[in-house]
Amino acid sequence: MNLYLTYTYKLVKSLSPSEKGYVKKYFNNQSRRQSSFIELIDYLDAVENINELKSNETDVLVKHTIISEDCFYALLNAIEKYHSSSSKEIRKNLNIIEILTEKNLPNQLDKVIAKSKTLADKEKKYNLYAEICDWEIAILGQKPPTEKTLKAFEQIFDSLEKRIGK
Repeated sequence: MNLYLTYTYKLVKSLSPSEKGYVKKYFNNQSRRQSSFIELIDYLDAVENINELKSNETDVLVKHTIISEDCFYALLNAIEKYHSSSSKEIRKNLNIIEILTEKNLPNQLDKVIAKSKTLADKEKKYNLYAEICDWEIAILGQKPPTEKTLKAFEQIFDSLEKRIGK
């Protein structure tokens, strides 16, 4: 029996009901090949124990064995998406902010900063909010000192002060 079929079986059996629901929904929105992953997951979920799986030598099992490796890795990706957190999203945005700053693309940068600040504020991730503000301050510091720039600095520091108090 294929090792990946065993790995996939054990992974499927370890999933919570909500994880299984998410994974099926995730694969349902994907390609036709990935819809066959749902069949494999349902099949493995119905198998009572690993010995029953090993003793089965039907054509259905052969078909599932062929796709088991792809299914295993796709299943891991789906579970990773299920468990992704807002902190990871904000961290990813911080990386994007750094890249856009290096590439000097201020229009796209403003959108990412605004989105990140909103998410960090909503999730009460004030340490990440402060990091975003650090980038914002560094970017503003590169602009010539105008009345508008000074007001922007003031707004950043006021918003930081308000959140630090929380």
